[in-house]
Amino acid sequence: MIEWYDEPPPVSDESCGYSEHGISLCRIAREACETGVRAAQPESVLKRELTIADNQLQLGNTIIDLDDFTRVAILAVGNAAGTIGSTLTTILDDIVTEGIVITDNPREVPELTVHVGTHPLPSHENMTATADLLDSAAEYGAETLVIVGISGGGSALLTAPASEISLEELRETTEALLRSGVPINALNTVRKHLSAVKGGQLAECLAPARTVGLLFSDVASDDPAVIASGPLTPDETTYQDAIDVLARYEVSVSENVRSYLEAGASGTYTETPSSDDQSFRYISQQVIASNHTALTAAAETCAEAGYEPLILSSSIRGEAREVGTVLASIAEECRDHSHPLAPPAAILSGGETTVHVQGDGRGGPNQELAVSAGLELPENAVLASVDTDGIDGATDAAGAIVSASSLSNRKKAVDALQKNDVYGLLKSINALVGGGATGTNVNDLRVLLISDSWLTARLWFRFRRLSQGACLWLFIVGFSGHSDMRLKLPMFAGESMVSCINNVEVSTQLLLWSEGFYLFLELTTICMPEGFHKTLDVDYTDGEGESPAAYPRLEDKIEKAIAVTKEGLETYDNPVVMWTGGKDSTLTLYFIQEVARNYDLETPPTVFIDHYQHFDEIHDFVDRWADRWDLDVIYARNEDVGSYVDTHGLNPGDEIPVAELSEHNQHHIRDLLEYEEETFPFLLDTYVGNHLLKTVALNETLEARDVDGVISGVRWDEQEARAEETFFSPRHDPDIYPPHDRVQPILQFDERAVWDTFWNFVVPDSVEAYPDEGYVPTGADDLPTGVDIDDIPVSPKYFAGFRSLGSEVSTEKTTADPAWLQDVENTVEREGRAQDKEDLMERLRDLGYM
Repeated sequence: MIEWYDEPPPVSDESCGYSEHGISLCRIAREACETGVRAAQPESVLKRELTIADNQLQLGNTIIDLDDFTRVAILAVGNAAGTIGSTLTTILDDIVTEGIVITDNPREVPELTVHVGTHPLPSHENMTATADLLDSAAEYGAETLVIVGISGGGSALLTAPASEISLEELRETTEALLRSGVPINALNTVRKHLSAVKGGQLAECLAPARTVGLLFSDVASDDPAVIASGPLTPDETTYQDAIDVLARYEVSVSENVRSYLEAGASGTYTETPSSDDQSFRYISQQVIASNHTALTAAAETCAEAGYEPLILSSSIRGEAREVGTVLASIAEECRDHSHPLAPPAAILSGGETTVHVQGDGRGGPNQELAVSAGLELPENAVLASVDTDGIDGATDAAGAIVSASSLSNRKKAVDALQKNDVYGLLKSINALVGGGATGTNVNDLRVLLISDSWLTARLWFRFRRLSQGACLWLFIVGFSGHSDMRLKLPMFAGESMVSCINNVEVSTQLLLWSEGFYLFLELTTICMPEGFHKTLDVDYTDGEGESPAAYPRLEDKIEKAIAVTKEGLETYDNPVVMWTGGKDSTLTLYFIQEVARNYDLETPPTVFIDHYQHFDEIHDFVDRWADRWDLDVIYARNEDVGSYVDTHGLNPGDEIPVAELSEHNQHHIRDLLEYEEETFPFLLDTYVGNHLLKTVALNETLEARDVDGVISGVRWDEQEARAEETFFSPRHDPDIYPPHDRVQPILQFDERAVWDTFWNFVVPDSVEAYPDEGYVPTGADDLPTGVDIDDIPVSPKYFAGFRSLGSEVSTEKTTADPAWLQDVENTVEREGRAQDKEDLMERLRDLGYM
């Protein structure tokens, strides 16, 4: 995690308490805030958004030929200006000729003049720096390219009072506006009309230089006219608008300030430039980072920790303490009614709240918001509220993290709010998040975590945070404070998790082991299976001599699938996933996506073997879910056979002359299959048809893409020819197939376990409206409200009674009942498959068939 403060934050996990999972909610919330701040850092944003090649600068759709300019200058203003200037000079290398930076968080940039200013109030230092910037801007001509980086804090740091206004009057007016809780857009309306640089006036000064504005938004609207008071943006507000703001919010200003604004409204002074000003034709601007940038990154961290995220809004504004109360009520709604999310949930929001200061204490909007929320938060909830610039109000804190148990002295907290003096209270309970300039500013960031009040086995398996049932039990019992305990957990696929380990006794000394989160990580690390390698030196004997009976419980099967999947994704350099659209390969794909997401691994491409005889529903299903899951699908086809079929309009069963095919296909037919007939039927489930349409197509794809690992959904119980497979099965004979390994994570599943996992995990995790606890439908017309068959990652053919999906002409349904409701234990799953009836599987397997 990045250190976005000078010292580690004093917030203690104990002040927030633990979720019933034993994980410190404080730690998760704090890490989410850090991730959000890091995502909005100018280094990462600029390197992503700005590129230079062949002496051309590209920003989004804007391309600038640097050969057109003899001077390239950088101007940067705001809290993040130091980082912006440093990063831009790195990207542009030797191209930059000059520039000026004005910031309160300086960095040494040899190519530029760096001025250190103050924030949030204007100062003499700010005014001197701005005068230097304006003098330089006035020198730039048409041969100059000016890149202007603007970030939050720019309104204060870019200080050039109108000629009739003194610096002291400007400072007093700014302070009065801030203390009155005036929203940022209204506040900046006044600032623009007391300034000689804001409200598009810098653009006037820079013309006719070609100017590119790079904006880091710290305002709710992301409106360039509001960011840093819009120095490069046309201003449609007026002097009269500024007067109206002072009246609406009852802001007291000096007589000279009021007289100046009134004179402007009467026409004595020229209005700030509007959109018809010719200066703006030299300007282009783009918001390249905003509050939403930080929120999105923070949401990803919450999701990784097991909390379903929802970005409520990046534009929340209003009185800080009122917003805090609203967020607490949302936490209650989640807890009591699972709305808008069911716990464990993360509600994220941003924007900029304000404080109408009436007392004389210390604090800031984020600190007041946190105290207000803390007074109303339900149990099992935590709120972190921080300013992404690292400075909340005029304090040395970025914000605070609180829970329901943080503010035990309610009277003291209410009193602190009334006096606008929450800083001392939060410091006394270790709830402050340490401050210090972060190098960016994209407004405030809030992370509200609501933990579930009942721990289920399903949650833990969903987020893949343990390796063996014992880890879960050690953790639950240790942190429950009981030395002998049985938890009555919800039924899990037909049996209680309590049956995993009965009468577990764990000393309450576990409570003394480090912090809960780290104990949990330590326990899962201890329990994780050994033998993950970064080479192809895998254990090819893993699973040898075993059958599904070696994994008697569903959780045992899932544990093994996770371990094999993780090892496969980590081991192979260029793996692919076999996906037929059937239940087994879709289940395998589910495990791959979950493991990849939770262990920060890549989801490999999927290979779909198109044998030209699929059910139409299979193609529709694959296309639909490839799109929803954002999968890269490789279609493996024997184009030679397919071309002949299309050209001659063949139907399944029609004969294909061997001599009409390519030498490659003839080689397979004559030399490998030793087939002597002159023709063969265009049927998938025959010896020749299956090999050409599936195995040849697959092997050509593997060879073309240099695949070293094929992850497939083969199961031991599915067919006798597969009974001897191992979890990592070598295919190294180059005379038969491109050398590779088969990775088979669900070998240990039987058909019933596959369906149990679908209805308890795959479907609830993939369909937002599906019950989290799972539900087994009796047909397509028995799905939960708001869910239809196209929403389910289960092929409609299974609803129609098919148990195995082969070709359209040689696979039949077994009964009219959905596959999972049939007698799967006492009937043959692949009975309707012709290739099984002809006892071809062993021979096909020897030739590379899956």
